[in-house]
Amino acid sequence: MKAFISVDLEGMPHIVIPGHLSLNGKLYDEARKIATKVTLDV
Repeated sequence: MKAFISVDLEGMPHIVIPGHLSLNGKLYDEARKIATKVTLDV
């Protein structure tokens, strides 16, 4: 069985500035790593 999980960056812990949400932002990669860690911990 496969499960697909969709995660929205907005509202995630430690995602606090617009640079985390912009694809061109310097912190977008950091935000993706945070979201992955939080999702895997749940």
